Formats: sequence, structure tokens, C-alpha cells
Amino acid sequence: MPSRVRFAPRPQRRIALSASVFESYANIKDELFFNALEPCLGAHSGPLAVMRFEHNQTADLLGKIAAATELDSVRVLAKQMIQATRGHFQKEEQILFRMARQFLSEDELASFGAQWAQKRTIVGAS
Repeated sequence: MPSRVRFAPRPQRRIALSASVFESYANIKDELFFNALEPCLGAHSGPLAVMRFEHNQTADLLGKIAAATELDSVRVLAKQMIQATRGHFQKEEQILFRMARQFLSEDELASFGAQWAQKRTIVGAS
């Protein structure tokens, strides 16, 4: 019989914080990075469509984890989320970021990095 989960407030806050951080990350990337690449790669198919789909998939999994009441469900969902995000980050590193270097100038990339740091309120980034 699956174990019932009664999350203490602290783990629930961690899940909520993780979801908030991920949502912020996805929104900033979409607003700054994906929009800059859309004229070159298109928005409705190809790498950007896959990235956006995966952002939605991860957000959905985080929501399911937060709502889960059985420990076994939490474990399965967490494993799915970890696998999905690892694959997502790998695609970014190996495909999307290389394409960005191909299609965007050094100045555009530097500007993107500075805007990202400002939106993430990273101190000392410029």
C-alpha cells in the first residue's frame, strides 16, 4: 500500500520555492533569449518550440509534486522531473546555445547576459 504523504510546511515551501525559481527562469529565458532567436529559428516548431514545451512540462510536474499526497507518487514525479530537466539543460548546452552563438552577435549575447543578471538581481554582474 502506498505511503500517504503529510508534508511538513518546510518541504512544501521548498517545493513552492523550486516552482517559483523555475517559473522565473523560464519566463526570463523566454522573454530575453527565445524572443531574440525567434526571427532566426521560428517560434512554432524546432528548438524553441521544444524548449517551451519542456518548460511547460517541468512546471506541470512541479505542480503535480506539490499536490501529491502519496510518497510513491512524489518519488515517481520527482524522478520524471529530474530526467526531463537534465535532458532540457543538455539540449540547451549542446544545441540551443551553439545556435545562439551562430545567429546572435557577441554584443547581443553580452546584452542578453547583462539583462538576465539584472532580472535575476545578480550583484556584480555586468
